Amino acid sequence: MRSRRPAAWQERGFEPPVESFRIPAWNLPFCDDAKKPVFLRTHHAFGYSFTDDVVVEKAARTGRTGVQLWLVWGLNVLPLSEGDNVLGRDPSADVWIGDVSVSRQHARIRVRGGEATLEDLGSKNGTLHAGRRIEGGTPLKDGDGFRIGSIDLVFRAESISGSTLTAP
Repeated sequence: MRSRRPAAWQERGFEPPVESFRIPAWNLPFCDDAKKPVFLRTHHAFGYSFTDDVVVEKAARTGRTGVQLWLVWGLNVLPLSEGDNVLGRDPSADVWIGDVSVSRQHARIRVRGGEATLEDLGSKNGTLHAGRRIEGGTPLKDGDGFRIGSIDLVFRAESISGSTLTAP
């Protein structure tokens, strides 16, 4: 049974060369304008390439204490490094949070010796911890939830030097 809604390529004014033409499901987000592609560039009789360069992000450094620290944002895991970790909407932030309610440099998590403190950097929408707007450094412990702008995050900390538990 065919869907009554036109396919993504039909909504954008493209016509298939043959009746059996189908865009794979993974390619639907990449339906670009052929003259001004945003995601994929077509190289006729050769293939496709991304329109922009690949950016390699720096890896998080584990603290000397053997404690791994990270933030959870929905399904995203955001590793934290020893030292200052600036959270914000600016692409150069240590922890990038792509949401318009988040300031470019919204908050900082300072990691020292396996312990972390959270502080707001004068953001417009503030930083909330335990439902209260924070002022100054606020210590974080494993499982603490906090909010920057309208984004909820969970702080996680786990020792990586312990023994492996035996499964039952």
